[in-house]
Amino acid sequence: MARQSKALARFRQLRQDELEKMGQQYQQKQQDCARHQEKLEQLDALYDSCQVVAGETGLAWANRFALRDHLKHLTDIQTQTLALSQSEQASLKQHVARQHVKVKSLDCVIEKRRQQHQQLATRSEQKLMDEMAMQRFIRANY
Repeated sequence: MARQSKALARFRQLRQDELEKMGQQYQQKQQDCARHQEKLEQLDALYDSCQVVAGETGLAWANRFALRDHLKHLTDIQTQTLALSQSEQASLKQHVARQHVKVKSLDCVIEKRRQQHQQLATRSEQKLMDEMAMQRFIRANY
Protein backbone atom coordinates (compact mmCIF):
# COMPACT_ATOMS: atom_id res chain seq x y z
CA MET A 1 0.00 0.00 0.00
CA ALA A 2 2.78 2.41 0.89
CA ARG A 3 4.51 1.69 -2.41
CA GLN A 4 1.34 2.51 -4.33
CA SER A 5 0.92 5.71 -2.36
CA LYS A 6 4.49 6.74 -3.12
CA ALA A 7 3.99 5.94 -6.80
CA LEU A 8 0.76 7.92 -6.89
CA ALA A 9 2.35 10.79 -5.01
CA ARG A 10 5.24 10.81 -7.47
CA PHE A 11 2.84 10.68 -10.42
CA ARG A 12 0.85 13.54 -8.89
CA GLN A 13 4.06 15.53 -8.43
CA LEU A 14 4.92 15.02 -12.10
CA ARG A 15 1.48 16.28 -13.07
CA GLN A 16 1.89 19.24 -10.69
CA ASP A 17 5.24 20.06 -12.29
CA GLU A 18 3.59 19.96 -15.73
CA LEU A 19 0.84 22.24 -14.43
CA GLU A 20 3.36 24.75 -13.11
CA LYS A 21 5.26 24.65 -16.40
CA MET A 22 2.05 25.22 -18.34
CA GLY A 23 1.15 28.04 -15.99
CA GLN A 24 4.45 29.73 -16.73
CA GLN A 25 3.89 29.24 -20.45
CA TYR A 26 0.41 30.75 -20.10
CA GLN A 27 1.82 33.78 -18.31
CA GLN A 28 4.43 34.16 -21.04
CA LYS A 29 1.71 33.94 -23.68
CA GLN A 30 -0.29 36.63 -21.83
CA GLN A 31 2.75 38.88 -21.91
CA ASP A 32 3.23 38.16 -25.62
CA CYS A 33 -0.39 39.10 -26.30
CA ALA A 34 0.03 42.32 -24.37
CA ARG A 35 3.18 43.16 -26.35
CA HIS A 36 1.42 42.42 -29.66
CA GLN A 37 -1.50 44.59 -28.59
CA GLU A 38 0.88 47.41 -27.67
CA LYS A 39 2.66 47.16 -31.03
CA LEU A 40 -0.68 47.26 -32.82
CA GLU A 41 -1.69 50.38 -30.92
CA GLN A 42 1.66 52.00 -31.74
CA LEU A 43 1.22 51.20 -35.44
CA ASP A 44 -2.30 52.63 -35.40
CA ALA A 45 -1.05 55.81 -33.71
CA LEU A 46 1.78 56.13 -36.25
CA TYR A 47 -0.66 55.55 -39.12
CA ASP A 48 -2.93 58.28 -37.78
CA SER A 49 -0.01 60.68 -37.36
CA CYS A 50 0.95 60.31 -41.02
CA GLN A 51 -2.07 62.21 -42.33
CA VAL A 52 -1.60 64.09 -45.54
CA VAL A 53 -1.25 67.78 -44.78
CA ALA A 54 -2.71 70.39 -47.09
CA GLY A 55 -0.17 72.31 -49.10
CA GLU A 56 2.40 69.50 -49.36
CA THR A 57 4.24 68.89 -52.55
CA GLY A 58 3.30 66.00 -54.75
CA LEU A 59 6.42 64.08 -53.76
CA ALA A 60 5.77 64.54 -50.04
CA TRP A 61 2.19 63.50 -50.55
CA ALA A 62 3.27 60.38 -52.48
CA ASN A 63 5.81 59.50 -49.79
CA ARG A 64 3.24 59.88 -47.01
CA PHE A 65 0.74 57.85 -48.97
CA ALA A 66 3.32 55.07 -49.51
CA LEU A 67 4.29 55.18 -45.84
CA ARG A 68 0.65 54.94 -44.80
CA ASP A 69 0.22 52.01 -47.18
CA HIS A 70 3.19 50.22 -45.60
CA LEU A 71 1.91 51.02 -42.11
CA LYS A 72 -1.51 49.66 -43.04
CA HIS A 73 0.13 46.45 -44.26
CA LEU A 74 2.16 46.19 -41.03
CA THR A 75 -0.99 46.83 -39.01
CA ASP A 76 -2.76 44.00 -40.84
CA ILE A 77 0.15 41.65 -40.16
CA GLN A 78 0.25 42.71 -36.50
CA THR A 79 -3.51 42.14 -36.21
CA GLN A 80 -3.08 38.62 -37.57
CA THR A 81 -0.18 38.00 -35.19
CA LEU A 82 -2.26 39.23 -32.27
CA ALA A 83 -5.19 37.00 -33.27
CA LEU A 84 -2.87 33.99 -33.52
CA SER A 85 -1.31 34.78 -30.16
CA GLN A 86 -4.73 35.13 -28.55
CA SER A 87 -5.80 31.82 -30.06
CA GLU A 88 -2.69 30.10 -28.69
CA GLN A 89 -3.34 31.71 -25.32
CA ALA A 90 -6.91 30.38 -25.25
CA SER A 91 -5.73 26.90 -26.20
CA LEU A 92 -3.05 26.96 -23.52
CA LYS A 93 -5.62 28.12 -20.97
CA GLN A 94 -7.73 25.05 -21.77
CA HIS A 95 -4.69 22.79 -21.36
CA VAL A 96 -3.90 24.40 -18.01
CA ALA A 97 -7.48 23.84 -16.86
CA ARG A 98 -7.37 20.16 -17.91
CA GLN A 99 -4.04 19.68 -16.17
CA HIS A 100 -5.45 21.30 -13.03
CA VAL A 101 -8.35 18.82 -13.10
CA LYS A 102 -5.89 15.93 -13.44
CA VAL A 103 -3.89 17.11 -10.44
CA LYS A 104 -7.00 17.60 -8.33
CA SER A 105 -8.36 14.17 -9.28
CA LEU A 106 -5.06 12.60 -8.26
CA ASP A 107 -5.31 14.48 -4.95
CA CYS A 108 -8.74 12.92 -4.42
CA VAL A 109 -7.47 9.43 -5.25
CA ILE A 110 -4.51 9.81 -2.92
CA GLU A 111 -6.76 11.09 -0.13
CA LYS A 112 -9.23 8.21 -0.59
CA ARG A 113 -6.42 5.67 -0.49
CA ARG A 114 -4.99 7.32 2.60
CA GLN A 115 -8.38 7.13 4.28
CA GLN A 116 -8.78 3.47 3.30
CA HIS A 117 -5.34 2.70 4.67
CA GLN A 118 -6.20 4.57 7.89
CA GLN A 119 -9.47 2.63 8.21
CA LEU A 120 -7.66 -0.67 7.74
CA ALA A 121 -5.11 0.29 10.36
CA THR A 122 -7.88 1.33 12.75
CA ARG A 123 -9.75 -1.95 12.20
CA SER A 124 -6.59 -3.97 12.73
CA GLU A 125 -5.83 -2.07 15.92
CA GLN A 126 -9.40 -2.54 17.14
CA LYS A 127 -9.25 -6.29 16.42
CA LEU A 128 -6.00 -6.50 18.36
CA MET A 129 -7.48 -4.57 21.29
CA ASP A 130 -10.58 -6.78 21.28
CA GLU A 131 -8.43 -9.90 21.24
CA MET A 132 -6.32 -8.64 24.13
CA ALA A 133 -9.44 -7.72 26.11
CA MET A 134 -10.88 -11.18 25.45
CA GLN A 135 -7.66 -12.86 26.62
CA ARG A 136 -7.66 -10.76 29.83
CA PHE A 137 -11.28 -11.65 30.44
CA ILE A 138 -10.61 -15.35 29.93
CA ARG A 139 -7.55 -15.27 32.20
CA ALA A 140 -9.40 -13.38 34.89
CA ASN A 141 -12.43 -15.66 34.90
CA TYR A 142 -10.88 -19.08 34.38
